[in-house]
Amino acid sequence: EYGIEYFLEESTQFLKSETAFIRVDAVLQGRFDKYLYMSLCYYHLASVVSDRERITDGCKYLQYAMYFYGKWQGSREYKEWAGEKEKNEKDRLENARAGKEEKYIPVKCEIIRLLHSRKPMGKWSSVSKAIEGIQHDLDIFITNEPKDKPSGLEPDNLDRTIKSWIKKDRYLAFAFSEAVTKK
Repeated sequence: EYGIEYFLEESTQFLKSETAFIRVDAVLQGRFDKYLYMSLCYYHLASVVSDRERITDGCKYLQYAMYFYGKWQGSREYKEWAGEKEKNEKDRLENARAGKEEKYIPVKCEIIRLLHSRKPMGKWSSVSKAIEGIQHDLDIFITNEPKDKPSGLEPDNLDRTIKSWIKKDRYLAFAFSEAVTKK
């Protein structure tokens, strides 16, 4: 009789001290898996205490078991939710970036077409001269864009925009290399 009471007392003290370490681990390092371990320990302690006809203590330990199980379950679900939220945000940004690039495709195709159709005998002497040579027709194209899918490009800023596209878009870079003499 004394041995089992001593075991129960020591087990209770051990679980209380272990609970403090587990809470620190969970809060500071995000390790929530030990909550399940604590839940299991308190469940078994509740079972042993209830068998000894200490129902009040058994109920208390069973509540602790449910509390730690709830903490473990909640933290696991939160991790899944946060991971899914991060993935959705990454997908949204990627789709937005792709959509932004996609709306410029007609303008880029028109630039390539104009470079080849408006090219003087030989080639243009510089990229700026080539842009200047197609600027008027490109302004007309942008003005007459469909209203449901506008590119949103401003004619005043077109020179700088095209120069930045040349650095990033290999098709435009190739078209300009074919239409402009290399120095």
